[in-house]
Amino acid sequence: MTKKEQKKLVRVRGERGMTTAEYAVGVILVIAVLGALVWAFNDTATREQIAQLVIKIISWIVNAVTAIK
Repeated sequence: MTKKEQKKLVRVRGERGMTTAEYAVGVILVIAVLGALVWAFNDTATREQIAQLVIKIISWIVNAVTAIK
């Protein structure tokens, strides 16, 4: 096997995607983020803050659109 073929083989093997350990860490991270989101949305204060933010964004959009006319 020539050096060029060896380099190509190493390059191909190095780009196989996530290994099992990386996949497991990724799954755990996704579960943790989803858990944090569920916890945050079940909190009344957080839900009220998100509702206020959405109302402000909608109000800003309506004001911007009516200012154009």
